Amino acid sequence: TGRPKILRSNPNATEKPSVKRHLERRGIRVISETMSRVASSFSWRHYFSFEAVPGSIAALDGLRGIAILLVLFRHGVRPFYDPAQAAIGGFGWDLMTPMVNGWAGVDLFFVLSGFLVSHHILKRWSAEFRFGELRDYLVKRILRIVPAYYAWLFIVAAGWLPFYRVPVSVVREQLWFHLLFLQDYLPSRIVVAFWSLGVEEKFYLSIPLLIVPVARMKSPQRRAALIALLTLVPLALRALTYARHGAFDGYEDCFWTMRSPFHLALDSLLVGSLCAFLVRDRQAFGWLNRPETPRRLLLAGTALVVALIGFRPLLNDINWFNSTLLFSLLAWGFGAVLLGLVLEPQRDRPFLGSRGMLVLSKLSYSLYLVHMCFIGVTLTAVRALPGFDNLPRGVQLLIYFPVFAAVSMLAAMALHFAVEKPFLVIKDSYGAALPRRAKAGV
Repeated sequence: TGRPKILRSNPNATEKPSVKRHLERRGIRVISETMSRVASSFSWRHYFSFEAVPGSIAALDGLRGIAILLVLFRHGVRPFYDPAQAAIGGFGWDLMTPMVNGWAGVDLFFVLSGFLVSHHILKRWSAEFRFGELRDYLVKRILRIVPAYYAWLFIVAAGWLPFYRVPVSVVREQLWFHLLFLQDYLPSRIVVAFWSLGVEEKFYLSIPLLIVPVARMKSPQRRAALIALLTLVPLALRALTYARHGAFDGYEDCFWTMRSPFHLALDSLLVGSLCAFLVRDRQAFGWLNRPETPRRLLLAGTALVVALIGFRPLLNDINWFNSTLLFSLLAWGFGAVLLGLVLEPQRDRPFLGSRGMLVLSKLSYSLYLVHMCFIGVTLTAVRALPGFDNLPRGVQLLIYFPVFAAVSMLAAMALHFAVEKPFLVIKDSYGAALPRRAKAGV
């Protein structure tokens, strides 16, 4: 697709199309081809199935499944967790501890998003990134994120969930900035989990402005070094914010001040972008091509993450480390795990590549959107069981969590097939209808 010719003012040149008309015709053609592809390839059997994307790395689907499990554990465990007394475990260790630290699943989501979005930009548009390409990129991002989010936001705000009521005054006050994805800066009281969508959406809008200029740098080492340096900016900003703010009143005050705002939560996304550059330029880094590197990265990253979240509840004690450096260390730990898996994609990993993890991965976005709305109603239901309150906390959790997970999964499936999946089909067909461009392989 050549660059359209700019017409000079010439009364005799009316037979040539203008740039505006060219773009309009191109947009209409792409939309028409998209709808034709959707109509011609649609089948109910395919629609209600969970299938891996051709050419995707199954282990990354497994990572996404782990991320949503961590988030579900975080919110499912909290009503039963007591840091002073172990409920499941022994010898001073409680299985609920890594579960209650499951908020780290959001950092894993961020690393995955940073890698995948940056990888696709590098793969498709690193040589040129004109207006048309930017539009196509934004259209696909909107189709991926906005419909399911707006649908669930509307359901909650309209009061259609009788067991999850948001005061009308809160809806009137906060709906507008949720629609604009500002809930990471203006604390969300509609659904708290929506904060991360504000971070991701800003990243999707801004990352082409970083990736494309960096990709044009001639030296792979300089490209990687620049992205690595940028990952330190959120850490420095958190340190300055902590120094200026002083003591926090509690977890919620710390969360909305140190954790939620986009500019303070960006390091995990940038670590994912760095991984994308390293994967693309791995021939320029000898250590990435050694046979032992993937395994070492995977082991080191896993060990770091387990050491951070596995043995003590992190955000109960608000200190400098937990408010600043902790998030960066988690980002690097998850980044090492992801890089180790991507560098060795052909290796069979039974758990990460299992059917169950694929299903969790496909439902993870809808599940993330809906799950917090079902905590209270599930807790009320299980507490109505005869003798439930007299059971040990660990047994209560073992009864509650499967019910909570099942109810949330059913709601997520309804949202996924009713709203998310149709727009994903359109998104994929829209991408297939775009003009072919040169692509660099993984």
